[in-house]
Amino acid sequence: MQKMTTGEKNNGEKPSRGKILVVDDNQDFLRLMQLILAAAGFQPLLAESALKAMEMTEVEIPDAILLDIMMPDRSGFEFLGDLRWDSRLKDIPVVVISAMTPSPEEMEFVDDFAVTLLDKADAPMVVEHLDKILKNRKA
Repeated sequence: MQKMTTGEKNNGEKPSRGKILVVDDNQDFLRLMQLILAAAGFQPLLAESALKAMEMTEVEIPDAILLDIMMPDRSGFEFLGDLRWDSRLKDIPVVVISAMTPSPEEMEFVDDFAVTLLDKADAPMVVEHLDKILKNRKA
């Protein structure tokens, strides 16, 4: 899936509220997040794998990341660990958004390295969470 950009100035729309990298292997969920984020004025950047997401961060650093846990090439936990070791990426807020319930050990990892955990069923609430996270980051 290609990187999607919305809300750019050159097409007469308002400037983006921020670049949000969505990392998920489910194409339907990526499309849903693209619609939700674009409608809210964010610029969604879509990656169908952790490896693709890491490649994308070489070109463009997002303002926040929505990250699935269960992916075929590298898990969201591995990707999250990679982010925290990269000095360019370590301070990017990450929202883990997954259909699975993490084990106590995984939840500890999420607590240490991510801003929050959302169930995929709560996807429509992601904009509210991003607003809080990005507001706090700017403060």
